[in-house]
Amino acid sequence: MSTKIFSHISFDQTATGFYAAVSAPLWLIAAIAKGIQRRRELNQLLSLPDYMLKDVGIQRDEIVRQSMKPLWSDLDP
Repeated sequence: MSTKIFSHISFDQTATGFYAAVSAPLWLIAAIAKGIQRRRELNQLLSLPDYMLKDVGIQRDEIVRQSMKPLWSDLDP
């Protein structure tokens, strides 16, 4: 004898819920990885001399300020 436990839930609702449950952690991991990459790029800029930074229009204190922000400060869903 087989019974349907979730007879009131359609496949579309189940798939959507599953997608949301799986995509949220993946999105967070991708966003953190992006933040780590951005932090590495800022650190590479910090290794440049001041005259090179001035040539591209960036000030060292801007880079330091950006690199001190928490990784999650730039996350946008």
